[in-house]
Amino acid sequence: MKTKILLAKFKTRQDKTRETEDKIRDEKTTEESRRAMNRVEQSRAEQSRAEQNKEQNREQNRTEQNRAEQSRAEQNRAEQSRAEQNRAS
Repeated sequence: MKTKILLAKFKTRQDKTRETEDKIRDEKTTEESRRAMNRVEQSRAEQSRAEQNKEQNREQNRTEQNRAEQSRAEQNRAEQSRAEQNRAS
């Protein structure tokens, strides 16, 4: 009888130890998963920012090209105007 009680206590302790180990393992797994998800989200955010920066740079380049073309067109008109004035005089 005493042996059965001791064996039952031992099994109970073993079960509690297993439960504790399982909880610790689950917590570690959950924490690792959370960290992995954070890394994924951070990577996506960085990629999104990089794409936005690229688009802003493209837009800025287009704007600068348009300004340069307008400036060249104005210079050409001014030169044509001077040439016409020179011909007229």
